[in-house]
Amino acid sequence: MTSRPTFLFCIDAGTSIGLGHLMRSWALAQVLKAHAAEIHFLCFPLSAKVEAWFQQEDISVHYLPTDEKQPHAWEAEDALGLAEQIDPQWIITDGYVFDTSFHQLLKSGGYSVLAIDDIADCHYVTDAVLNQNPGFAPQDYSAHPETRLFLGPSYALLRHGFEGQPGSRKFQGPASNIVLSTGGEDPLGLISKILQTLTLLPVPPLFVKVIWGPLNSTRPETHIRGKHRVEFMAVGPEEMPALMSWADLGISAGGSMLWEYAALKVPVVAYITANNQQRGVDYLHQQGAVRSLGPAAAFSAPPLQALLTELITNPSQRQGLSEKLWASIQPRKVADIVQYLASTKGEI
Repeated sequence: MTSRPTFLFCIDAGTSIGLGHLMRSWALAQVLKAHAAEIHFLCFPLSAKVEAWFQQEDISVHYLPTDEKQPHAWEAEDALGLAEQIDPQWIITDGYVFDTSFHQLLKSGGYSVLAIDDIADCHYVTDAVLNQNPGFAPQDYSAHPETRLFLGPSYALLRHGFEGQPGSRKFQGPASNIVLSTGGEDPLGLISKILQTLTLLPVPPLFVKVIWGPLNSTRPETHIRGKHRVEFMAVGPEEMPALMSWADLGISAGGSMLWEYAALKVPVVAYITANNQQRGVDYLHQQGAVRSLGPAAAFSAPPLQALLTELITNPSQRQGLSEKLWASIQPRKVADIVQYLASTKGEI
């Protein structure tokens, strides 16, 4: 190979938008970097903490200009301008702003384009579409006849430290270790509501580790909430696998972290914190792979109290959830995506 293959990720993410799109693209970027690829991200300005993640991974990040009147305006010309400088083999988009016209402009520039999607709400003229969520079929998509569709949790994008985990996991006795996360931020105050509900549970003392997202405000100190110990943790991506595998039970937003819990065989109670999570969480709930408590905006303490009491005290329930959630991402097919990207443009 005479030169490193180059990939440009156009991500609708930033301090004022959120990090959901960024983190799943981050996982694909890590897979590509393992094959000696050069990675560039184009997005809105990020916090210093998130920017440090890019530096640690040797990923180049480029920021879009901001506009106070229309702060989230994406223009295809911004992506094409950067593409002219770095000459990527592929442009990868992740975000709802990237519609048919945006992708058409990228294609007209002569670039191969992969769209990461989770709602199937526009016509796709891209070379490929990746949707890792369950419950989608080819007929759900309006796309060019030659567009390659990678659909389903077998293509779930896992960050380093999650792929290939674990062996058998057996749950015995009551749960004592809980990991709680709402994603990059907690605009609904869900963490506080859940912690308050935990004080009402008729269970032995718990150790609760709260993943304090990088877009949240100042991290609280570790403290005792009732009889439970609560520790707020601001952790980097490299620390997440060990933290999440420590859990006997996860309480999570219904985004990409569900697939990481699946890889670790950790049972999960899920809240829907964004509309795009509804279909996937509902499907997994129906399959018995997660226990859903519905939209976070409609939080109610009694259902959560009953469900957590049941799962904390019943290891067989947790065992069943963990095994079904792990099975939902099998067989793993992410290598098929890498092979496709390599065979179409250059060699990875």
